[in-house]
Amino acid sequence: MRTTLVLLLVSVVACCAALCGCQSATVATAVGDSPLAVSESGLHAELRNASVRRDNSIELDFVLANGTNTSIRLAQRWNSWGAHQWSFHIVDADGTAYFLSNPQRGWWRNAFTTFTIPPGKEHVMRCRLDMNTRASSNGSVYVFTTGGAMPSPARPNSWKFPVSVRGTFSAKMYEKTERHPGTTWGGSIVSRSITVDRTPNKPSGGDAK
Repeated sequence: MRTTLVLLLVSVVACCAALCGCQSATVATAVGDSPLAVSESGLHAELRNASVRRDNSIELDFVLANGTNTSIRLAQRWNSWGAHQWSFHIVDADGTAYFLSNPQRGWWRNAFTTFTIPPGKEHVMRCRLDMNTRASSNGSVYVFTTGGAMPSPARPNSWKFPVSVRGTFSAKMYEKTERHPGTTWGGSIVSRSITVDRTPNKPSGGDAK
């Protein structure tokens, strides 16, 4: 009798949801401690090609992949609208956590510029995770550091290897105006965690400048 009542209640709830047009919410799933981005819009984040430099800074690619059949337009990182969309979370071998973001807080020039990811394509941004810097970029490499503001004096990269790294992309939706085209995606996605360690037999890591 109890089973029958439970089934009847489930049926009633389902019917009510259908009548009012309710839909289940999209949720983030996880495999172990590695979160996956689950998005109805089809934008996904991934970290690739990581390497360690001699000063213990880490370089890697932050990849945004468009899994939809329409183009996705987003704000570029150099301007104030898109500057803080990318961020990183590091947990080192001792369990110490670090949050790294764009250190830039002021702009001598600023304009709403965008980039577009076509359907089925990727946008790749080379990033450097580095506490020992005051710059927000180095040539074509975008720099991320701790503390939010530009550190003075700069701090050493003290994390203990191997480290676990995951990236987050969070963007606001900007409507089109007479002055700029706006963006077509808003939300937050998180990459899988990756493990980064020194290259075997090369304790100094990658190149240094």
